[in-house]
Amino acid sequence: MFIADRYVNVFTKCHNIILTILVLLLPMAKLSYAQTTLEVIGSVSKGTCSVAVPDKEVVFSDVILTRNVKLSLNDKTYVKPFTFNYSCEDFDFSNNATSPFMMKITAANGTSVTQDNRLHPANNVTHAAFILSSCDNDKKNCEIVDVNSGGIINFNIEQNGNLEKHFEVSIVKLDSSQELTPGELVSSVDITLVQP
Repeated sequence: MFIADRYVNVFTKCHNIILTILVLLLPMAKLSYAQTTLEVIGSVSKGTCSVAVPDKEVVFSDVILTRNVKLSLNDKTYVKPFTFNYSCEDFDFSNNATSPFMMKITAANGTSVTQDNRLHPANNVTHAAFILSSCDNDKKNCEIVDVNSGGIINFNIEQNGNLEKHFEVSIVKLDSSQELTPGELVSSVDITLVQP
């Protein structure tokens, strides 16, 4: 009981001190009132998209020679195109409108990313890395996915049904400081569909 009374007294003293400070500060401040208008803007969509296949492996089946792997991010000596499948439903395209959507790509557990977006295993023994690029509908004009800046790829849903997004992955040197060594190179990313 003594301890409880003691805490009550301390709280009362602190409460009084705070009130005193407020009373001292308020007369010095000039109070003015302004009207603020809050405007909320958004769009409601009935449609939704989902991943068609939850896991996908991209395997380089050809022999990769360490002497042929280059440092350049744009090197295409070893490149493998692949397609990410997803499906969309319930979108309304009656006015020839499209619905904005995003893919968010992040490094999965056990995968690290360099400042220039080289994906590599956290315990990399090969000193090699992957470059992930997003391509257009014709599987051309591929651009490196900037995983470090959020890995956001914006696109528009133009129809319902089974759809696809094209990518390619290439193998490059991790950096110029170490020679490549033979071994297994495995990295992974998470791709999340996001409706903005």
